[in-house]
Amino acid sequence: MTEERNVLLCDLTHMGQKIASDCFPYGIGCLAEYLEAHCSFDVKVHLIKFPNDLYDTIHKYKPRMVGFTNFIWNFDLQRTMAAEIKREFPETVIIFGGPNFYVEESEQERLLRDNPVIDFYIEGEGEIALTALYECLHASDYDLQKTKETPLPSVRTILRDKFISYPLADKLTDLSEVPSPYLSGRMDEFFEKNLMPLVQTTRGCPFSCAYCVEGQSYYNHIRRHSPDFIRAELEYIAERATGNKQIFIADSNFAMYEEDEETASIINDIQKKTGFPYYIHVAAGKNQKQRLLKVARLVGGKMRLSGSVQSLDPEVMQNIRRSNISSNDLLELADDAREIGANSYSEVILALPGDSLEAHMHTMERVINAGFNIVLPWTLLLLQGSELASLSAKEKFNMNIRYRVLPRCFGIYKYGDKTIYTGEVEEACVGSDKMSIDDYLECRIFTLTTALFYNDRLFGEIIELLKPLGIATFDWLMSIHKMRDSFPPSILNLYDSFKQCTLDELWEDREELYSYLKDPENIEKYISGELGMNVMYHHRAEAFINHMDELNMVAFKCAHELALAQNTDLGDIDQFLKELELFSKLRKDRLFDLDLEFDQEFTYDFLTPLASNSWDLRHAEQLKGKYNIHFAHEASQKESIIEQKKVFGSDVVGLAKVLSRIHISKMYRTASISQAQ
Repeated sequence: MTEERNVLLCDLTHMGQKIASDCFPYGIGCLAEYLEAHCSFDVKVHLIKFPNDLYDTIHKYKPRMVGFTNFIWNFDLQRTMAAEIKREFPETVIIFGGPNFYVEESEQERLLRDNPVIDFYIEGEGEIALTALYECLHASDYDLQKTKETPLPSVRTILRDKFISYPLADKLTDLSEVPSPYLSGRMDEFFEKNLMPLVQTTRGCPFSCAYCVEGQSYYNHIRRHSPDFIRAELEYIAERATGNKQIFIADSNFAMYEEDEETASIINDIQKKTGFPYYIHVAAGKNQKQRLLKVARLVGGKMRLSGSVQSLDPEVMQNIRRSNISSNDLLELADDAREIGANSYSEVILALPGDSLEAHMHTMERVINAGFNIVLPWTLLLLQGSELASLSAKEKFNMNIRYRVLPRCFGIYKYGDKTIYTGEVEEACVGSDKMSIDDYLECRIFTLTTALFYNDRLFGEIIELLKPLGIATFDWLMSIHKMRDSFPPSILNLYDSFKQCTLDELWEDREELYSYLKDPENIEKYISGELGMNVMYHHRAEAFINHMDELNMVAFKCAHELALAQNTDLGDIDQFLKELELFSKLRKDRLFDLDLEFDQEFTYDFLTPLASNSWDLRHAEQLKGKYNIHFAHEASQKESIIEQKKVFGSDVVGLAKVLSRIHISKMYRTASISQAQ
């Protein structure tokens, strides 16, 4: 095959701290399959995931056209590598595409002028547009001028110093036109890398959330793969996923549609035969609670159920076009999820238009008291391609904009003899007219309190024993938050560090931050973890690894004080809570030390309420006895943790990522009675 008929598609991931994007490059795999199937002449497409493989692949195939994805987590890496290709092979045509692209034409033009290495940008879905562009390039013998003059669908480019924007291509109406990159064997090489398989059963989203790229009307058209296609892909993956046994379903609203029930049944069949997938990462759907629960049951509870409200403030919800999603249904999801053994979480976005300290804390109170296993308050990121990232929205809502480095998205790479220093920058809103920077910091610090003491039901025993006493979970959490100045020094230092890191990570100028990341000494600091960590995950991991004893002490001290303050007739509960604190600690302390086991004698039967999730201080006397309890990880728990440590590493940076990926409450040591009297 001639060199010009080799095409290279790149979806590069940063590798500075192990791996940043650990999923299969399914998107470019689909583009490759479509291009090879629908191009009017033979073409061979090659995929690249890892930056240090690029140079050798370019020299091996010498493609006339190279395509790059554009996501928030790899844009600078992609454009930097593209520039190296252009420097060495000036005639190579560089194409970019992906959702990290502004909706306003003035901003699209600025991006292309700031990055002249990009010859063409494809907006929206890429299959039809990329094929048309490639055929035009080939027909013109890769004449850029002629190709730019041709009105090709979805293409944005600069022609004779003028920005050109052609109408968007029609979207695919039948996803069967895209052959599976798994069934063709194209993805096989990535199973050997211990990456997480990624699939997509449904394209499109019916909602119009202003903070999301898919909130644009362009994405409202829903299309699905057939059940036969889905089964074939999943069975193929299950046969080969011997390492990473998790899967990412890249649907925007999985389990919201009737067809998703059939997909869940397929997964159930495969789970029974192979044990795959062990866990499913997915953005669960909205407005169909019963269907979502049915799907979760079918997959054995091996997925997170999301009740992501973003905000419950009426003004905020109106500003972000979120009023067509039932908040009540989302809030009711937590208890239902617990009944079927599924992990539940709720996402809240801080500093949305109209948000304030009071509005944010009111939302947090409602979602915490609803009982979700995990509550994740995110800072508002202004995603290029979303409505809120537009210049008009920033001005309308008087957003206080800052820039920060994406965690793990940086590194040092080689392109031949050239050393590449690169890192990714995200745009964040940290306030507005109604939220000062001090309010933002207070909200972020409460996020740390939530992460340390609430998420993953780290102290589920406390939550459940306070309920019968009429003490709300949020009140207990807030009592912890308010007493933080009297925390043990190790935890107090953790809070001080978190606050300082939260401030230090914010930059006022995007280009200054990009320049800072090009300095070798600075990049080394990011790679070592001195700079650039995910501030929340890092401090949580630090607490989990080194300070679980102190966390236990604080959590139980607050619970004890609240219980006695509101209920004077409990009798002597000191011994019960003291032993329960130890019981809790032995299940969770040094969680990643998989060979660590404990034997401990207790004078209360804690296993009975643990099994039923029914804790009641008023009935503590009924649990008295003599029990020798053994604490140890089960083999399946060890296997899951070891798999994730292989991917992300065993240092604090890696374990912070692991904590975000596993169902932590199912990783606590199993407690069993070895002897009872």
